[in-house]
Amino acid sequence: MAFMVVVIVVIVGVILYVVFKVLISSNDDVKRAYDNGRNTFQNRRSDQDDVTKNIGLRGQKIYSGTNWFNEELKGRVDDEGNIYKGTNWINEEKMGRIDTDGTIYKGTGFLNEEKVGRIDKDGNLHEGTNWFNEEKVGRVDEDGNIHKGTNWFNEKKTGRTGE
Repeated sequence: MAFMVVVIVVIVGVILYVVFKVLISSNDDVKRAYDNGRNTFQNRRSDQDDVTKNIGLRGQKIYSGTNWFNEELKGRVDDEGNIYKGTNWINEEKMGRIDTDGTIYKGTGFLNEEKVGRIDKDGNLHEGTNWFNEEKVGRVDEDGNIHKGTNWFNEKKTGRTGE
């Protein structure tokens, strides 16, 4: 009789262990799937919305990276000020444009473009639609280096513009 009780307790223990293991791992899978889905949506949305991430000088290519070792071609700005994302003419897509005053527009044509920022004469990059909500987010220096940050203290080189 005592042996039967021990066997039943062991069997119930194994069943509970398996059930709890399944429930705990399924929660991890659900959480992992939720996080992956959320990150995918946020990354796609930020890539589409952030035209100011790929800003450079007219007629120059845009590279990301902090030095020649990790540098990667991201796009270009043509002589007319059109901003393109992509590495060559096959996968190139127009993201926006920079007009002669330095105003940055997001969109593929005049029907769907909207103002997202501007570049001033000193190379400072500002995001916002007017002077009231405008914020400095980076700059392009004289050498063509692209820096992100609001001042020299938190500034970080993120790329360069050039040939």
